[in-house]
Amino acid sequence: MIRITQPLLSVALSLVLISGSLLGQNSRRQEVTLVQSTFQIPPGNYSSKAFQIPRILVGGRVVGNVMAQGGSGNDIRFLLLTESQFQAWQRDSQIHGIYDSGKRRSIVLNTPVSEPGKYYVVFDNRFSIISTKNVQADLRLIYEGIDEEAEGIEAQRWEKVGNILGTLVEKLQEWEQQWGTRQIKPPVKLTLVRTEQLNAYAWWRSHTVAVTKGFLDFAESLPPMSDDIIAGVLAHEVGHIYYRHGHADMGAVTTES
Repeated sequence: MIRITQPLLSVALSLVLISGSLLGQNSRRQEVTLVQSTFQIPPGNYSSKAFQIPRILVGGRVVGNVMAQGGSGNDIRFLLLTESQFQAWQRDSQIHGIYDSGKRRSIVLNTPVSEPGKYYVVFDNRFSIISTKNVQADLRLIYEGIDEEAEGIEAQRWEKVGNILGTLVEKLQEWEQQWGTRQIKPPVKLTLVRTEQLNAYAWWRSHTVAVTKGFLDFAESLPPMSDDIIAGVLAHEVGHIYYRHGHADMGAVTTES
């Protein structure tokens, strides 16, 4: 017979309470299926699936497993990429992104992804010249909830940028009435590229201006000049729309807000 002393009993009760708390959290956990199927990927090819995270998640993770059969290695390369990383990876397979398994037969994934935006899961068989790969994948997005405070801050930030762009466009329209030109046709759409790069783009055919998260972070790190910096960059991009300038990097795909 094992006798449980009072200190051990207290520890045991604490563990029970902690376990109950964790179970309560798990019961509120949200889960979204991303991929749950078996499929084939021919040699020299890849398969991808996009998914969207529309809000800032608490404890967001992509989890699951991937298994491959076929060829001498029975392997596949699996990647988890942001939208901009996916576009870059299509041009350069050396891009690694958020997660890169390398060539593996069995992959178990548990990778954090909490920022809003568009993501891709990619099953890459481009390294294989002759072998088709049979892939079985079970991938899910799980999260504990929504970070409402962070979401509210981001919404206020984006509203401010939109107001600055709206003011610029209205002023340019006033000038166009005086000049007799009709280059700007509202609305001018505003798009956020979720990358840490400092950049901005414009596509005149779609009347779209895009700014990167990295640029906004940089501008807002320089108060009280941040609004002026944002206005200057947006004015420059609206100028590209006005003069019908082309954009060399049409591969920069964006997440619209």
